[in-house]
Amino acid sequence: MLTKEYITELKKNSSAEIANLIKNQKDVGTVNFILENLGHIPANFESDFLYELLEHSHAQVRLNAVKNIGKLNGKTDVAKLTQLFKNETDTSVRREIISEKSLFITFN
Repeated sequence: MLTKEYITELKKNSSAEIANLIKNQKDVGTVNFILENLGHIPANFESDFLYELLEHSHAQVRLNAVKNIGKLNGKTDVAKLTQLFKNETDTSVRREIISEKSLFITFN
């Protein structure tokens, strides 16, 4: 059974373990559960998999990926979020991109 405590332990061990856990999930609800329970993200966290999730077919996964990207403390790829904003059709995801306090994005 997947728990918040298990996710926390995986996160402490390696961000690659979290990425693999998400990659191996077929159920969108489970992917969202993992993303919603990541909590504080350490400074050495490898976030490439979060950016890959910006292309996910489900808006809620994209939304949760944006929320976690916002926790990266200055390691945010603004260009990727800008591109997502320009192409995103879901208003919740667009709103989350804008609301991230750590981002200063200029949209053309």
